[in-house]
Amino acid sequence: MIYHFSDFQLICVLLMTIALTASCVIDLQQKILPDYLTLIVFIIGIILAIYDPIRLYGWQEPFYGFLAGFAGSWIFREAVYRIKGVEAMGLGDVKLFGAVGVWVGMEGVVSAALVGSVLTILVIGLRWLWTRKGSMKDEIPFGPGICAGFLITVLIGPIGRVIFDFYL
Repeated sequence: MIYHFSDFQLICVLLMTIALTASCVIDLQQKILPDYLTLIVFIIGIILAIYDPIRLYGWQEPFYGFLAGFAGSWIFREAVYRIKGVEAMGLGDVKLFGAVGVWVGMEGVVSAALVGSVLTILVIGLRWLWTRKGSMKDEIPFGPGICAGFLITVLIGPIGRVIFDFYL
């Protein structure tokens, strides 16, 4: 299902896309997600949730989405650090998942994480094959994958629902 946006929603989506694009470029170059760009995505998501929700849910779903995105990714980050002693993702990624949750809710943040992870693995794997450079110890910018998964989720909906609707 592809969503149709009102004028206000479209402006919010375009502003969010600009902030995410800038975040992707910076993350690819410097391996950092600037807090101010993540905050822009978060604030636009809050404004949209309050004044003109894209989907038919109240304030609870963006709130729960924020909690799921932020807490879920933080718990994952901490668990990997305690088990393996390495950072699985940076705090910028954790904050971005929180902002993503405000936009797409709990179901959508899981979808964005899944799609973003798959895309990141594919792109990095193809790059390693193409250039014959890289190792499992390399620092990989995850922000562009999160952003791509998020945009796909915003435009077509949570991937589980899309697959379910396709087969029914």
